[in-house]
Amino acid sequence: MLAADMTPGTPIKCTNCGAMLTSGAAPIVACEYCHAKVFLGGAGAAPPQVRAPAASRSRGLLALGLVVAVIGGVIAVRSFVARSPAAIPVPVALAERPPTPTVTTPTTPPPPPAPPPIGKVVLAFGEAGTGSGLLTNARAFAVTPSGEIVIAEVDTGRVQVFDAKGAYLRVINVPPSALTKEVGMYGAAADDHGHVVVSRAGDLLVLDVAAGKVVRTIRGDYPDRYYSADVAIAPDGTIYAVTDRTGDMAILHGSIDGKVLGQIAKTNTRRFAVDGLGSLYLTRANTNELEIRNAKGEIQQRFSQGNPARGKLSRPDEIAIDGRGHVFVQESDRVLIFDAEGAFLAELDVGPVADLAVDREGFLYVLDRAKVTKYALTLPR
Repeated sequence: MLAADMTPGTPIKCTNCGAMLTSGAAPIVACEYCHAKVFLGGAGAAPPQVRAPAASRSRGLLALGLVVAVIGGVIAVRSFVARSPAAIPVPVALAERPPTPTVTTPTTPPPPPAPPPIGKVVLAFGEAGTGSGLLTNARAFAVTPSGEIVIAEVDTGRVQVFDAKGAYLRVINVPPSALTKEVGMYGAAADDHGHVVVSRAGDLLVLDVAAGKVVRTIRGDYPDRYYSADVAIAPDGTIYAVTDRTGDMAILHGSIDGKVLGQIAKTNTRRFAVDGLGSLYLTRANTNELEIRNAKGEIQQRFSQGNPARGKLSRPDEIAIDGRGHVFVQESDRVLIFDAEGAFLAELDVGPVADLAVDREGFLYVLDRAKVTKYALTLPR
């Protein structure tokens, strides 16, 4: 086999099997794979006719095949390993490793939820003025069983009637008192038969609300029976009213037709209410307490405990009682709420107060001089 002229150490390729060989000083190189003779020759020299033995050629081809097979196998194995899932790099986040300890930062616990409001305004109406449906120095009011709101003014002699939604219905104009010649009214209460009794200096007036007129006058006298403050109607339809005998405050008990049934002397109060059992609840501004008396006037209990955050009762004034025995006491611009035994339940900020009333459904009404506000109550018990 022939090869180009070569200097020693030059890489040559076997002309029989293609294997790479290295030239030496001899002119002939034997292939180590197929054992063929490679003639290097010289300048102008003719190569000798040398042939590899057949057996040598067969062994060379076999060796070359083995080399190719080995190389192909290595390539195949590497390719398989490269495709194997075990050889795929696993992201650090997915590799097995001990869980990182969770570091919890101390936090301030959230504040407890605010308690629901004690009172929600469900109705508000009223405006200052002298026209129909407008209010001028309103002083006392009552809510009838049918829901009509009856408001008495202290200076004008007007008693105005509104429906349960605050719409103006009618006016009842009352004449001046025969005793004092005045028209000012200071208290109002409703019975179960469509009557409202208002008190004023000198007498009590019984009004027929639906008819819009005064149906009876219960006259007072001076100095023994001088009506000048609150009035209430008991469950049996009888009337309790404050009288002032030259500074000696008492509560007169009488029938709606004017008959005197009794008197509770020396009560020293101007504001009181009667519950469904006939007990009287008196606010005593001079001693800052609430006093409970039975129908005979005998003292059953006194209490003055208010909200500890705001202190005890301080000059309690207007008062109302609902059918469940809740007692509502006004102090300045708030209403304190007690149960029938005097345990404090809640308080409600309401603004200026001229009078309080509660209807049969338990709604609280607050009157200031020119407006009525109705509250739906959520009481603790």
